[in-house]
Amino acid sequence: MSGLLSYKKIRFRKVYCLIGFLFFNSVVVYPQSYIEIDSLKIILQEKNVADSLRYEILAQLAKSPRLNHNQKLNYCTELVELAKKKNDFVWLYKGYIYFGNAHKKIGDLDNALKYYLNAAKYSKKLKDKRKEAIVYSAIGSLHKVERDYSRAIIYFNKSIPLLRDTKDPKNLAITLNNAAQLYEIESNYDSALLYYKEAGELFDSLSYKIGKAYNIGNTGLVYAQLKRKKEAIINLKEAINLLTEINDLYPIVAYKLKLAEYAQEENNFPKALEYAKHSLEIALQNGYKEQIRDASLRLSMIYAQTDSFKNAYRYHKQYVIYNDSLINEESFRNMADLRTEFQVAQKQAEVDLLQSKRQRQNIIFAAMIVVMTLLVFLVFLYYRNYKRKQTLNLIITERKEEIEAQRDQLEMMNETKEKFLSIISHDLLGPVNSFKGLSVI
Repeated sequence: MSGLLSYKKIRFRKVYCLIGFLFFNSVVVYPQSYIEIDSLKIILQEKNVADSLRYEILAQLAKSPRLNHNQKLNYCTELVELAKKKNDFVWLYKGYIYFGNAHKKIGDLDNALKYYLNAAKYSKKLKDKRKEAIVYSAIGSLHKVERDYSRAIIYFNKSIPLLRDTKDPKNLAITLNNAAQLYEIESNYDSALLYYKEAGELFDSLSYKIGKAYNIGNTGLVYAQLKRKKEAIINLKEAINLLTEINDLYPIVAYKLKLAEYAQEENNFPKALEYAKHSLEIALQNGYKEQIRDASLRLSMIYAQTDSFKNAYRYHKQYVIYNDSLINEESFRNMADLRTEFQVAQKQAEVDLLQSKRQRQNIIFAAMIVVMTLLVFLVFLYYRNYKRKQTLNLIITERKEEIEAQRDQLEMMNETKEKFLSIISHDLLGPVNSFKGLSVI
C-alpha cells in the first residue's frame, strides 16, 4: 500500500489547459442560419440573384454544419471566385476566413493557416482593425491547437491592441483569456494573472456569465500554482457555483479535485472525499477518461491516508485501468504524430534540397550577371578610349594641317619678301652708281 503514497502528482496543468479550450477555442464565430439548405441551393441556382444575396447564401452554405467538408469547400471556392470577380475585399476576407475554419475543423492546420493569412492580407487592404484582430486571434488559436504556444501568444498579442482600438470588449475578453492560458502553460504566471484580471473585468461589464466562470476558475488554478492557497480556494469555489448555475460541468471536475487536494492537506477527509466523489461522478456521467483517472487517483490517496485500504485498492485499480487506456491512446497518438513528423521531415528535406538547388542557381545567375556587367563595363571603357583616341587623332590631324598651311604661308611670304628686296636692290643700284660717279668727279 506504500505504493499509493508514491503516485505521481495529478497534472492539473494539462487539465486546465483544456479548460477554456472547449469554450474559448476561437473568436471567429459566425451564427448559422436555420434556413433549409435545399431552399438556399434552389435560390442560388436562379440566374437573376443579386450579388449581395448570392454572397449571403454562399456564406451560409460555406459554414453550414449540415454539409460535409468537401461541400463547404466548394461553396467557399464559389464565394471567393465571385468576390475576386467583383474585386470585393470584404467578401474575400470572409471567404478566406470560412476556408480557414473549414480546414481547421478537420485538422488540416497548414491549409487553415494559409487561408487565415490571406484573410489577414485583405483585412489590411480594408484598413479594418477589427477584422485584422479577429484573423490574428484565429491564427493564435490555430497555433494553440498545434501547441506552438510561443507563436500563439505573438498573434494574440497582435490582436489585443487592435481590439482595444476598435472597442470590441467581448472578443477582447476572449482573446485576453486565451493569451492568459498560454502564459499559464509557459509558467509566466504574472502575465497570466494580469490578462485574466482584465478579461474578468470585461466579462463583468458584459454580464457574460460563462466567460466569467472560466476566467475565475482558471485564475484560481494560477493561484494554486503560485501556492496562494486562500485565493485559489475562493476563486475555485466561486467558479464552481457559476458553472453549476449554467450547467457547464467539464471544468468543475478539475476545480473540485484541486479543492479535494487542499482539504486532504488539511486532514479534512470528509470534505476531501465529498469533492473527489462529486468529481468522479461528473466524469463517469460524461465519459471524461482523464478526469475519471485523476479522480480515482485522488480517492485512492485519500482512502489510503485514512487507512481504508479496501476502498483505496478499489479506486487505485480503477485508476490503473484508465491510466493504461489513456497511455495506449497516447501511444497511438504519439505514433501517428511520429509518422506525421517523419512525413513532414521528408517534405521539409525535399523543400530544403529544392531551396539549396535554387540558392546555387541564384548564386550562378548572380555570378553570370556580375561577369556580364564587368564585360559590358570593359567594352564601354574600350569604346570610350577608342572614341577619345579617334577624337585626339582628328585634333592632331587638324593641327598638323593647320601648321602645314601656316608653313606654306610663311614660305610664300619669304619668297615675296625676297622678290621685294630684289626689286628694291635693283632699283636702288642705278642712283647709287650715279651718286658714286659724281663723287669721283
